[in-house]
Amino acid sequence: MKRWAVLGAVCGALAIAAAQWPAAWAVAGAASRASGGRVQLADVRGSVWNGSAVLVLSGGPGSNDARALPGRVAWQARPSLHAAGDDGMAPGLRIAIAQDCCLREPLRLGVRAHAGGVEAHVGALDWQVPASLLQGLGAPWNTLGFEGGLRLQAQALRWQRGQGGSRLQGQLALTAERISSRIAPRRSLGSYRLELDAQPPQRGGQPGRTTLQLRTLQGILKLAGDGEWLAGQFRFRGEARAQPGEESELANVLNLIGNRQGPITLRVLR
Repeated sequence: MKRWAVLGAVCGALAIAAAQWPAAWAVAGAASRASGGRVQLADVRGSVWNGSAVLVLSGGPGSNDARALPGRVAWQARPSLHAAGDDGMAPGLRIAIAQDCCLREPLRLGVRAHAGGVEAHVGALDWQVPASLLQGLGAPWNTLGFEGGLRLQAQALRWQRGQGGSRLQGQLALTAERISSRIAPRRSLGSYRLELDAQPPQRGGQPGRTTLQLRTLQGILKLAGDGEWLAGQFRFRGEARAQPGEESELANVLNLIGNRQGPITLRVLR
């Protein structure tokens, strides 16, 4: 009987410790490691289950550039039997993330581990932040000195990682609105949209096609590009050009974006 009492006391102590596990030890460290030090959580409070922090973008280890988002990011995590996916009961976590300054509605995130790997499912996302936040990532963003707004939107985005590698499914869109730069004499450049479309696997086990498209909504700096993930490799070809008559105004911006070829700047990734 005494043995069972000791075991119960130990289990209770472990449960309490898990519930109070400091977020500074786990969440902040995980964010920094996963991003190579570019995404950091500062002034972390609470536990891994219920806490908050300030989100900071940095240029990585050794960088002197850093930008913090206004306000705090708060999270709540709860165990669940239906954390992600719809193929039966699988234990995992349901996480709700709120940020008064930038998230219109709390972000709902489901994460679960299973025999084949790990899976995460993101509900509707509508996140708006100032473009000046990018300056925290260091060069060339700190030189370009962008101002304006960034809006990241997603619907039913799913990420899976298993023995066959990583796989993404769903749509993601980033809109850059009313962008200006400190190195452009007239400063105002335009508005742009970057769209990612990750299609589900095809019949016969063939991976789905994942494409990336960049286009200009309006402005004197014209951006366009297309990319694709194919056989585990990412290929992207983008170009930037000035509106006719604005070449001298945008010379500095074009030189920083990529390889200059006359009036066009090219950026090719393979």
